[in-house]
Amino acid sequence: MVEREPGLNEALFMGLVINLQSTAMIALGKLINPLTQSVDRNLDQARFTIDMLGMLEDKTNGNRTEEETRTLRRVITELRMNYLDEVEKDRQEQEKDKKGKPSGEKANENTQQNARKTAHETNDKKA
Repeated sequence: MVEREPGLNEALFMGLVINLQSTAMIALGKLINPLTQSVDRNLDQARFTIDMLGMLEDKTNGNRTEEETRTLRRVITELRMNYLDEVEKDRQEQEKDKKGKPSGEKANENTQQNARKTAHETNDKKA
């Protein structure tokens, strides 16, 4: 193993945890993606990153400082709570959609909107 400055491993570990936390928060739609400058919500990616942090917790058990353990557990707990909140929002939105319109009516409305759009595009090309 390469000899490192005292405390460097701790700093690297904390940096990794914070980096994964930021990645998960972006995937949860809680932070703006710095690459796209938009909210890019992807719950599958968020879940993968949270699971990765859980694996990191398991694999480093007994090999962390107290501060590293507290930070890692706080980050995992916070992310899991935010994930569950987003899943619940999706569930409520689906319930709202189901109560708002019968699925056949909604599909029919989408078909009508697409037909109107196509008709407008056709008229614009003729003009």
